[in-house]
Amino acid sequence: MVAVVAVALQKRLGIKVYLRDIYQYPELRQLSEILIHRSKEEREAAPIEDMEPYVELQKDVYLAPGTVFAGGFDPVQMKNPSAIFLTGVTGFVGIHLLQELLDTTNADIYCLVRAQDEFQAMEKIDRCYKQYHIAQNGEQKKELSL
Repeated sequence: MVAVVAVALQKRLGIKVYLRDIYQYPELRQLSEILIHRSKEEREAAPIEDMEPYVELQKDVYLAPGTVFAGGFDPVQMKNPSAIFLTGVTGFVGIHLLQELLDTTNADIYCLVRAQDEFQAMEKIDRCYKQYHIAQNGEQKKELSL
């Protein structure tokens, strides 16, 4: 549904609308302000290829030179992991992945969150749940290790 809205807005307004825009700006006023701002930028700037998604992915994903994997791959671990180390949990994909893991696995989930202490880390995660309107099960909070 979000994709349908984003595509319809893009066609109607003639500007680039990303799926994340719909999630990041759930209120119509916020969304309209960012789209108006983007529209003004696009009119003033020379047309260029939209590299934003590719550039963002390249910033997030890389393997350090010299990294070597030791040991074999155990497909059983993928089906029923006992422990999961999750980074990026305070981002859009990360918070949705966290909820999916909490709902579908019994694994211990270890989250890496930049914060001064565990309380602050949990507060950041709670804000993400609220920002992206994700229903939260109170018992699941106990299952997280920060």
